[in-house]
Amino acid sequence: MAGIANGTVAQWYVEFQGSIEEDLRPRTRRHSIQLHALARSSFCQTLPRSLRSSRTRTSVKVNIDTKRKKAMSQVTVTCLMFALVGMLFVGLSIPLIRNRVPPNRYYGFRTTRTLSDPKIWYEVNHISGKDLFVAGAIIALSSLITMALAQRWSNEHVAITLLLVMVFSLIGVVWHGFRVLNRV
Repeated sequence: MAGIANGTVAQWYVEFQGSIEEDLRPRTRRHSIQLHALARSSFCQTLPRSLRSSRTRTSVKVNIDTKRKKAMSQVTVTCLMFALVGMLFVGLSIPLIRNRVPPNRYYGFRTTRTLSDPKIWYEVNHISGKDLFVAGAIIALSSLITMALAQRWSNEHVAITLLLVMVFSLIGVVWHGFRVLNRV
């Protein structure tokens, strides 16, 4: 009650509202009206008698947030996952572009010919790294564009569309890598 003597009824109400807000989440408009009446009567009963007047009771309103947090749609999640895959390809391409990956059996454009000669390895992987960078950027960009423009599509259509973009982008990387390998 010391807070009321030093502050205003509005400050006291804000403290009171915060304590009941967590327990009372309205589900419908009717429920919201019922909660409004319950909170108003409960609030007026907690005020000291000197502050209880008809004017105070009618002027106090409960402002409970009736909006629920909206979860991300499945389309948004799918698009973000493909965008992350595209960024992963971009990240994996950078060491290949900078010729930081020595010949190995796990990472890079691996054929018997590229593994046989380090000069061929670095040349083919440099160009394939650039292609992988472009493919990753295309995948990420198409995912973000799809997220912005195709929210009304079904999740399956979005996934198939982005999967096709990814597959054709990677086929282009491999095809160009073999063309470069044949030239060397």
